[in-house]
Amino acid sequence: MIAEGDSTGANDLRPDLESLVREVFARHSGKVAFAIDQEYQEVAAPDAGQVTHILRLNWLTEGDSAQFDAVKLALEELLSEMHFDATVHGPWP
Repeated sequence: MIAEGDSTGANDLRPDLESLVREVFARHSGKVAFAIDQEYQEVAAPDAGQVTHILRLNWLTEGDSAQFDAVKLALEELLSEMHFDATVHGPWP
C-alpha cells in the first residue's frame, strides 16, 4: 500500500498516521517498526525486509530535525493511545 498523505505539516498529520497504523496492524502481527525517511519523504512499515505500507508526506524535508521529531512524537503518541506495540526510528538501516 502506498498512500499520499493529506497533511500539510505536523499539525494535521494525525489522520494520515492513524490510517497507516490501522492498515499495518490489520495485516501484520508480531514485531512492527515504522521508519521515518526524510530523504524519500515517507513513513514506511512493518520492517526493513518487507516494507508493505508507505505513507508519503510531501512536506517532510530532509535534514529538518524538528519535522522528524514531530512525526516521531506524533506516531509514538498515537501507537500508545491505540495500544499497539511498535518501534519508531529513522530510515531503515
